[in-house]
Amino acid sequence: MKPIVATFLLVALVLMSSSLFHTTMAGSSFCDSKCAVRCSKAGRQDRCLKYCGICCKACNCVPSGTYGFCDSKCAVRCSKAGRQDRCLKYCGICCKACNCVPSGTYGNKDECPCYRDKKNSKGGPKCP
Repeated sequence: MKPIVATFLLVALVLMSSSLFHTTMAGSSFCDSKCAVRCSKAGRQDRCLKYCGICCKACNCVPSGTYGFCDSKCAVRCSKAGRQDRCLKYCGICCKACNCVPSGTYGNKDECPCYRDKKNSKGGPKCP
């Protein structure tokens, strides 16, 4: 009888804490609508919505734009790169700083002077 009662109490505790967690983590309608726009193009939308909601509740603001802008532009830019992980990393850094990524997989850096002019610590081009 004791194992059954202990199991029941454990299950009840888990269910109550889970519903309490969801209630406290539920964002306001302001945060929900703003985060839905921001995360509309995110690859991991559930993760984006979760962290966006947490940040929104903390400061009652959400940065403009969409999360996926740089991700989608850099995916095209790095699609033929030999070291895709490195290309995506630096393209993402440059995109966030410049808010643009040149078209195509190579060249065309005149379309985005900020992207073109970024240098690494050795003086070479930082952005792929």
